[in-house]
Amino acid sequence: MASQRSFHVAGLGLLIGVAVAACSTATGTPAPTAGPTASPIVTAAAFPSRATFPPAPSPAIGDFPLGTYETTITRDDVKNAGFPSDHDMNENAGMFTLDVNADGSWRLVQTSNVPLENPVFDGTFAVSGDQIAFTTLEPTEFHGEVDMLSWKLSGSMLLLGWAGPSQGLTDVQVLSRLLWTKHPWVRQ
Repeated sequence: MASQRSFHVAGLGLLIGVAVAACSTATGTPAPTAGPTASPIVTAAAFPSRATFPPAPSPAIGDFPLGTYETTITRDDVKNAGFPSDHDMNENAGMFTLDVNADGSWRLVQTSNVPLENPVFDGTFAVSGDQIAFTTLEPTEFHGEVDMLSWKLSGSMLLLGWAGPSQGLTDVQVLSRLLWTKHPWVRQ
């Protein structure tokens, strides 16, 4: 706040100086100078230039092939991954459509013939060489989950491999690994 106040005082001093100079030129009398009883003359410093900010960083998309991809996870896929309950199979099987966008965002939409608790996931991603990290932002109960994967495009098929931890996986990580890596993702 103090820097704003001195900026305004400097600007006010400049305006007073310009006004006094204009008046003295118009009347032909010299401009008054500060005497022992007058207040000190304030001189204006150069006005600071406007702050410039660097552009927002571009997402690190590397050579990753952006676009829309689809895959299907079956009830048997979910069951064989260690989730045999009807609820788990219903909630984690279906067709998945993945949109990977140039702004560094992704969206995963699951469709199924049963009602789903979380059919849409959104997040951001970053690519480094043949590695991609998908970070989930929504739904909130999965906010911050990061899935590390390797990727390779073979024709119209995106092949993803699990690059995250290999032991001590949580149930969420096991299901994420199943989703990303069980079957190829076909480019649409």
